[in-house]
Order: sequence, then structure tokens, then C-alpha cells
Amino acid sequence: MGAKLGGEEPTAAEAAAIINFEGDPCLFPIFSDTKTDDYYATKTEVAWNRSHVRVVRYGNGSVDYSNKVSKYYVRPVRLSKD
Repeated sequence: MGAKLGGEEPTAAEAAAIINFEGDPCLFPIFSDTKTDDYYATKTEVAWNRSHVRVVRYGNGSVDYSNKVSKYYVRPVRLSKD
């Protein structure tokens, strides 16, 4: 099976779906290639300030918000149509 390319920036809910609060880091083992000591940006804007987006930190499972101009990692998602 070959690698699938593509995907898009996730919503906060999609990014948080791979958080595993029983693990340390808070990430399922299948995602072991994910850097866990920094935040990942999502495309979910913060309702009270459109210049901010939700960010997820997989090291401790936190979901927060930050300014859109800040630099973060992005873990793309691809929705399956199967």
C-alpha cells in the first residue's frame, strides 16, 4: 500500500480526536511521528477573536488558542469516504 498524499488543516475537534489522555505523551502510538513538545495549529477560529485559532499540544493533551500569525506545526487530516 503506497503513501497517500494530501489532506487539510484540521478543525480543533479533528486535532483533539487523536489525544489519548491515558498515554504520556497524550497521543495514540500510531501517531508516534508527531512532535509532542510544541503546539499544532488548527483552522478553528476563536469565536471572540477571529485573529486567533485553536491550538493543540499533544505532549499534555491541552487545547488552547493563539494568534494566527504565530508559527506552529500542522498535522494534516484526510477524511475517508470509505
